[in-house]
Amino acid sequence: MNLISTFPKDPYPIGWYVLARSSDLAPGDVKALEYFGEKLVLWRGKDSGEVFCQDAFCLHLGAHRGIRGWVTGDDITCPWHGWQWNGEGKNSCIPYGSKQTKKGVKARVYPLVEWCGNIMIWWAPEEGAPTWTLPEVPEHGREGWYADEVRTWEVKCHPQHPVENACDFAHIHYIHGSTDPARQDYFRTYKHLFFSKIDVLYGGEKEKTFLTPNGGKIASFRTVHAGLPIAIIRWDDELWPTVLITCFTPIDDKRIQYNFQLFSKRGEGETGDEWQGRAARMLKMQLKVAEEDFFIWENMKTMDAPAYELSETGPYTDLRHWASQFYPSTAATYVPDPNNALLEGEGDERTGRLQLREQTAA
Repeated sequence: MNLISTFPKDPYPIGWYVLARSSDLAPGDVKALEYFGEKLVLWRGKDSGEVFCQDAFCLHLGAHRGIRGWVTGDDITCPWHGWQWNGEGKNSCIPYGSKQTKKGVKARVYPLVEWCGNIMIWWAPEEGAPTWTLPEVPEHGREGWYADEVRTWEVKCHPQHPVENACDFAHIHYIHGSTDPARQDYFRTYKHLFFSKIDVLYGGEKEKTFLTPNGGKIASFRTVHAGLPIAIIRWDDELWPTVLITCFTPIDDKRIQYNFQLFSKRGEGETGDEWQGRAARMLKMQLKVAEEDFFIWENMKTMDAPAYELSETGPYTDLRHWASQFYPSTAATYVPDPNNALLEGEGDERTGRLQLREQTAA
């Protein structure tokens, strides 16, 4: 079996991406966006409240519909001549002349869903329906948890560079300051999902810290990737119940938007919107950790044949092979690695949970 383990040459993996926050788009709002090297128009219908995304340019004479365009009912109206286009990308109104619509033209439509407070776009090289759904995240919006803290950064790197952190246990000591080397507990794949667990010493040799009041302790963070760009990372009671969702949306073939969304359990007696206690410490720590990696990705050279240390070889080659299914140039030849893939029933696509004994946290 030919297992692909090289770094991809394609800049845009197929999958779901964060396009905007749901709360940033009210009914009737229109936004001009640029992702995947394309200019896009995003709007929310006035009548239905549904969100729509299409190629930006009007097929009449090429005006950008996201710049001074407006919403009529649920349709986007071109600012140049008032032509209207519905959510299916079809011309729905020409407000002058014969007033007949153009039947033979259609703008490209991108599938959207709203998930965990985000507007998510399905990107693939050709227009079509998504081939998988995003997993449930039951902690999002749960009573007794702080609401999302969201940050975005523009980073000069390929979208797979941040993903490879899920198998790069060794860098945690050098980049993020863990006093003892981290340990990769497992790395498993299931269709479009992969599951990773890394054990890290928090608190080091200190007698106590805000997060580790009883002294340094080894705690785990578990990651599930839903496709390549979406990571859902969980810390459980052993440190502090927290969920981090990250997404790496390509702007063009050189830059990504790094989307960070963290929510955490409230401590006893904590009220109000301002984060407090150990939840606030988790937020501060994870914001710091996220930014510490940027200088590496922005200045590195991607090696086609890395000189892996023996303990790195398996996780890196497994991830790169699994990732190859999401790139247009390699998707057709991808075959799951039987030595690494889960069996039927061990991976849950609906919840994104690994159904193994060591992955039982709620």
